[in-house]
Amino acid sequence: MSLEVFEKLEAKVQQAIDTITLLQMEIEELKEKNSTLEQDVQAAQNNREELERENNQLKEQQNGWAGSSAGAAGPHGRSLIPTLPGPFFTVWGSFPPDFPR
Repeated sequence: MSLEVFEKLEAKVQQAIDTITLLQMEIEELKEKNSTLEQDVQAAQNNREELERENNQLKEQQNGWAGSSAGAAGPHGRSLIPTLPGPFFTVWGSFPPDFPR
């Protein structure tokens, strides 16, 4: 083999080594990104499960309230809870102008 052919072969081998090294670095970066994304997915799943539990608790609580307010109705469907005429508080939290003080 001539020296020129040997040098060309050596350059190609070095180029292949450099390419392999770069690809290995890229693989490591992708593994890190994948790990981060897996953690994000797990956190999102945990958050979703927590929200579903909270939603179910709130639905049960709402159903309990609906049941207790239905029990407050009298024999003819009239509410046993007294109601006050008109709004006593405005949006601003004060008494209406015509309210006796």
